Amino acid sequence: MRTLHRTITKYLDDKQIPYYIIMPKLLRPVKIVIRGLPIDTNPDLIKSELTNMQFQVANIYQLKKRDQDRTPMPLFQVQLNPTDNLDTIWDVESLLYLKVKIEKYNLQGGIAQCHRCQKFGHSSINCRLTARCVKCAQEHLTSECPTQRTDAPLCANCNGKHPASYRGCPNFPKLNQTQAKPATTPTSNTFQPKIHPFKFIFCQRCLYLY
Repeated sequence: MRTLHRTITKYLDDKQIPYYIIMPKLLRPVKIVIRGLPIDTNPDLIKSELTNMQFQVANIYQLKKRDQDRTPMPLFQVQLNPTDNLDTIWDVESLLYLKVKIEKYNLQGGIAQCHRCQKFGHSSINCRLTARCVKCAQEHLTSECPTQRTDAPLCANCNGKHPASYRGCPNFPKLNQTQAKPATTPTSNTFQPKIHPFKFIFCQRCLYLY
């Protein structure tokens, strides 16, 4: 199965066909939130510190308010790849010589949005769709956007005058009643890795799920 997966992705890459991969839930990075660090902390320093503690950091983002200004907050979301020591992340009480609190990341709204293409239902880690900026909707990564904070935003999903991450966007997926129900059983921070090699690949050109 893994050989087939590599063969398909190599073919899509060679042909420059846009696609994204849907990872099985148990193989996806675990998302945490770090509280207690200054608002101007460099995410690269956080990544370096966690790497020195033998954690595998997939991505790190500074969380922002869900307003049109996208005001930064003193909260940092970190995505950690499954490792044998992953459970020990909940025991971490200090980073960069400061006292911190580690919490499980709870996605507000219940819908994942890709930080690369701004579409919904998958993450940026395995996305090979065309990059779209969350601020100006142009075909570049948000981190490479030349626009200023005072420039008017443009949504990549509806062409409205707001960032693509704005929850009030008319194209933002709505939860049905089943998805909106809260969990009936308490959840735990404990991560129990189970290995399942199967991955789904969605090809944008043929609209087929491999």
